[in-house]
Amino acid sequence: MANSSKKAIEEFLNESFEDESDISNVYDSDADPEYQPGENNKNINFAGPSQSLELTSADDPSADESFSESSSDSSDDEPVDNSNLWVNRYLDIPDFGFNSDSIGIKLEINESARDNPIEIFKQIWTDEITEIFVSSINKYGENMSLQCHPHNKGTKNKHSKRRISEEVQHFLAVCLLGGSIQFSVVRDMFSNNPLYYHPIAGHIKPGRRFEKLCRCFSVEYSNDTNPLVGPMKKHYPVFDMLIQNFQKSYFPDENLSSLDESLLLHRGRLVWRHNIKGKKAKYGIQFYELCTHDGYVLNVDMYKGKQTSSAVEEGVSKVDNIVLTLMKPFLNKGHSLYMDNFYNSVTL
Repeated sequence: MANSSKKAIEEFLNESFEDESDISNVYDSDADPEYQPGENNKNINFAGPSQSLELTSADDPSADESFSESSSDSSDDEPVDNSNLWVNRYLDIPDFGFNSDSIGIKLEINESARDNPIEIFKQIWTDEITEIFVSSINKYGENMSLQCHPHNKGTKNKHSKRRISEEVQHFLAVCLLGGSIQFSVVRDMFSNNPLYYHPIAGHIKPGRRFEKLCRCFSVEYSNDTNPLVGPMKKHYPVFDMLIQNFQKSYFPDENLSSLDESLLLHRGRLVWRHNIKGKKAKYGIQFYELCTHDGYVLNVDMYKGKQTSSAVEEGVSKVDNIVLTLMKPFLNKGHSLYMDNFYNSVTL
């Protein structure tokens, strides 16, 4: 009995040693620092979400085929949506190359202009513009004299006196003077009251004659074939001619420092009269102006009401249209525009 139990113990010990020798032959990655994955000739194949995990041998030629079939099946079952993926698309900002040599005044200023500054003024307010005023004022005055029949036999308003170019220039000079001097009413500028008396106004033109010119002052009747229809018909073509002369007289530097609106005081009857409580003149005509840093006006656009303020191109807002209209002569020339948040937008 003792010999049999001794033999059983020895057999058991021999079997345990054989198992330990088999375990020691297994390759241990922690024991070998030079171990690299894949040397055990085992590959893991991830078939897809609907397939189970399979261990295939590297010697098996059907491994690649099974992987391609499983991946194609998964792509057919679940299409990939690439609409929400980030795409790197960079557009280079073009360099227009601003020409700094063209900056400055473009008028022909002679030495005689020091003593006679009217020469500089006439290069902007040309004789052609003055003749347009003369022609329109005379035609409008004749129409008024025909409509307004005199009540008395010897009235002075029976016939309209024709105006000449020199008289219209005097009228414009008094208007420019009145803009820098404060008067309660226009007639006080020609009165003898020492509180309002100004010798130049009465010396240039009598007050009653000035008031008659104010009634007939217009540019609408200078051209019988006016192509415009709408609010700007009464200003054609003087408004466009003055803006063109402003742009020809001076070329701005790289920085266009201001694009903003201004309000011209007007309390008369007008369809597009604007009311802005924050302005000093609460009621008036609104202008959108493009100016330089020193206040020189380069371009002007007038507010003409909601009906005529629609965008020119489809898909462009009204505010964007204002900016593009004022900047049209200066686009693609390398200028930098400064404006407030009201005119700024993503499309611009």
